[in-house]
Amino acid sequence: MITTASTRALVASLVEDAVTAPSMHNAQPWRFVHRTAADTVELYGDPSREMPHADP
Repeated sequence: MITTASTRALVASLVEDAVTAPSMHNAQPWRFVHRTAADTVELYGDPSREMPHADP
């Protein structure tokens, strides 16, 4: 559980960086969700941004 404002700011900064992390064809096929009630950040794959086929 995140308990301090500085920790929240750090987590927000890390998620900001993670959202733009390099990926194949710069697709960034992930989605982050902040659950305020639980004070958590969840990471999900985003099928709409996946590559349809991989190189052989």
